[in-house]
Amino acid sequence: MDVTRMLAEAQRLAARVRPEVGGFPYLAEVLRTAGFDTYRCTVPAVVAAIRADQAGHTSFPEFLNACWRAGVTDYEVDLRARTCTYHGVATGDQYVEAYPAITLPAPARP
Repeated sequence: MDVTRMLAEAQRLAARVRPEVGGFPYLAEVLRTAGFDTYRCTVPAVVAAIRADQAGHTSFPEFLNACWRAGVTDYEVDLRARTCTYHGVATGDQYVEAYPAITLPAPARP
């Protein structure tokens, strides 16, 4: 299976199993168990945007927009170390945040 298809399938599964609040670790765990080591998304985000997303106050597109407005141009998730590093190109700054390990729910039986 090609990487693009694997990523799309993992994102669909994560969307189905994630809770309304605190859903990011579910996406990360689905990607990790699918065999990915890292996940890099090019967009901007900082602590206020992260906290709003963690609290379930924003959708993913709203989170990315808040990141962009905050000066973050991309972030990279280390799925093995369970960290997310946010980068700001203009200043060269970065912010690293750890996220918790979670257990995915068992797949539904047909």
